[in-house]
Amino acid sequence: MSNYDEQDEYEEGPDPLQEIKQRQIDQEILADAFSNSYRILTNEMTFNDMLDDKFSENLTTVLAFDPEEGPMLYELENMLYYYADTEEYERCAKIRDIMHETFPDTKLNK
Repeated sequence: MSNYDEQDEYEEGPDPLQEIKQRQIDQEILADAFSNSYRILTNEMTFNDMLDDKFSENLTTVLAFDPEEGPMLYELENMLYYYADTEEYERCAKIRDIMHETFPDTKLNK
């Protein structure tokens, strides 16, 4: 029996537990990106201060938008949907206000 045949016996497809772990890691990264972005957008922290803090803890910084260009409309909408799903309505309101200020066309006229 060749090495190839032996590998086929043990490879039955993707490992469901590994897929679950990867989804959990992805969710943690997404939550961290939105949280970091929220803190920057609401001026709780500057991007450079965040980099310094994360660097001192030997961590990386992830954001939901490019800090040099600022958030695009769809990125703010994604943050808004995320915080609505996690029922963090105060954050939703602040993101909505930032979205309306940055993109006035998104504000409904009464």
